[in-house]
Amino acid sequence: MDRTGLAVLGIDLGTSSVKAAVFDASGGLLSSSVRPYGIRVDSSGMAEQDPPRDWVRASIDAVRDALDGAGNVRVRAIGLTGQWSGTVPVDSNTEPLATP
Repeated sequence: MDRTGLAVLGIDLGTSSVKAAVFDASGGLLSSSVRPYGIRVDSSGMAEQDPPRDWVRASIDAVRDALDGAGNVRVRAIGLTGQWSGTVPVDSNTEPLATP
């Protein structure tokens, strides 16, 4: 496995954690990382997360760890997936309209 070659970074923003993985050019896994985040549920059963705090921070940490573990690679492509039904309403400044 050529750890100094080209790589692909995959990021999966899930409902309870973000996963990041680095693959070599032939699809071999070089490194991966998972960062969980909570879901706050109020007394009515409504579930919320704080995207700027939960998703962004966890994503940065997971990607940094996965890249650190992959060695000397150059990321040439990024694949990103997100929550199936996650919606974040934002205002005109792209700030979330509500945070827990």
